[in-house]
Amino acid sequence: MVTMSHSSAESPIFMGFVVVLLNKKRILIVVTQLGPIGPPWLIFLVSLGPFKKVEPWNQRVIKNSATGYELRVASADGNISKTDEIAYNQTEMYEERFYTFTPLDYSSFLSKLANLLHLASSKVRGDLKEIIILHQHFLNSGSVKAHKSASAKWIKESNVVEFYLGFLDTSKDPAGQRGLFQSIAGVINREKTARLDKFLLNINDTTRVLPWPTKFKVLSPVKSTMRAIDVVAMTPPVPTALSLPSCK
Repeated sequence: MVTMSHSSAESPIFMGFVVVLLNKKRILIVVTQLGPIGPPWLIFLVSLGPFKKVEPWNQRVIKNSATGYELRVASADGNISKTDEIAYNQTEMYEERFYTFTPLDYSSFLSKLANLLHLASSKVRGDLKEIIILHQHFLNSGSVKAHKSASAKWIKESNVVEFYLGFLDTSKDPAGQRGLFQSIAGVINREKTARLDKFLLNINDTTRVLPWPTKFKVLSPVKSTMRAIDVVAMTPPVPTALSLPSCK
């Protein structure tokens, strides 16, 4: 589409519009302008609808028809707030497919666990109490956002008692997306943690003698966030080592 207008100096300005459909959700509009006023071109990105960035750690996908899919979210009650990332029982279309998020998958088990966390939260205080409450919200609502908030606090806190749970291990899923449920409760082993801290403080000396090219070696100060935990209880069985949290 090409139009012509006139500036105040009566100089003609020719404008061209190029519309590019990127996908079913976005349109790219490029405006070219030939004249003495304004920039030579402008670009506008128009969104036709909200993008969803939903992480499927705690979900199962059920194909109901040729174009219809149900995404079942593990949750005890499904009471998710507007600030969270998904809306339940609303069907949306994406790339000619219909998707519906439904709550209450594994609700019988998760409701019992959420109730136990509620009891535990009354026995502690400080950071650990906040972590337990966020985990409880995650189990009740299915909000991965709540679980990430709990993970962020868990990394920073330094309680003697350690607690963490969630759909953590994605290695069992061929697509590497859905997580295996795991939970852990333990006590910090300060002696072993001190040895790990000492090892990390000298990690550059160790890295220098490793048998691979220098370009693959990272020599920089390392701040330790490692903690050695004596596990009191864990499901599934305790591995030799575990790196948590799984989220970035």
